Amino acid sequence: MPRPLLPRTAALSTATLVLAVGLVVAPPASACGCGGFVAQDAVDVQRERAVVSLADGTERVLIGLDAVSEAPDAALLVPTPEPATLALGSTDVFDALEELSAPVVTQESRWFPPILAGSAGAGAGPDGASPVEVFEEVTLGPLQAASIRSDDPEALTDWLAENGYQLSTALAAPVQEYVEEGWAFVAVRLAPEQDALDGELPPLELTFPSDELVYPMRMSAAAAQPQRVRTYVVADTRMDRTDEAALWSEVVFAGPLDAARYPALAAWAEPFGDQAYVTTEEQYFGDPATEIVEDFTYAPPDGAGDHREHVVVVVDRMIGPFYAGPVLVVVGLLVLAGGIVALVVATARRGARRRA
Repeated sequence: MPRPLLPRTAALSTATLVLAVGLVVAPPASACGCGGFVAQDAVDVQRERAVVSLADGTERVLIGLDAVSEAPDAALLVPTPEPATLALGSTDVFDALEELSAPVVTQESRWFPPILAGSAGAGAGPDGASPVEVFEEVTLGPLQAASIRSDDPEALTDWLAENGYQLSTALAAPVQEYVEEGWAFVAVRLAPEQDALDGELPPLELTFPSDELVYPMRMSAAAAQPQRVRTYVVADTRMDRTDEAALWSEVVFAGPLDAARYPALAAWAEPFGDQAYVTTEEQYFGDPATEIVEDFTYAPPDGAGDHREHVVVVVDRMIGPFYAGPVLVVVGLLVLAGGIVALVVATARRGARRRA
């Protein structure tokens, strides 16, 4: 069923901070797209996007987060099933996927105010602790990143602290879960010369071995505010969420990926050839603590095929500052009343002439 949208105007001034699975800095905490965002100044997270793909036992993830803050020490921690290789990605990938996934838009005129027309819808650790393995440390543009792993949560926390990452209390529990399950982490922070989140930073791309397609989300349960994330899954068929939190997701697009039309997506489509396919999902969590209980996992659905969202844009028809409907009704009534008066007057005149 088409989903109507009310008219809106918005101006967003954003800086793009990359990655958003668990952000770590100094308190106080604020929310991020899919984890606890902690910074000395308020952080306004406006959008999180991720591209995920699995081919020949290697998963590839591109994550981008739009955020605005004056905090100079923003950092984050991303869990991965195995140690990841790091590289900068391109925002062109997101631009192309957004265009590919765009809904079919139709316009619907609204002539009367909503009250009349109806609603439009809505390093080494402490003594006895295991050391932290550092697989890679790189500087990627404005970011410093490291791929690390430890089988001891305390050793990992100590390493993070020694390297400028202060893990918030809210993220300690999910980090311990990932450590106990043998996951690795990518630790990312702004390079020292960066002042704050006041410029556009490119997304970060991670590749790592994996037996299943997974997007880490459990750190997001620590978020104090509602969370929204859009994921693009590139595969050789439609891929829907299979985890318990899938209840809070909505498929907004599912269809073939035409790499010739979208060159920015060619490298993502290559492993799947002519069968390359994109599934775009929106996820919204009003209460992350109770609704985010697992990482995102995916599998082909039974019987579901291509899908494109159909959005109805409601356009207000106005005459000056007023809705056109009531104005036209009043004008029509005045014209009708004028016609009736003219008819009555003309009839009276004719009657008077006859009597004369």
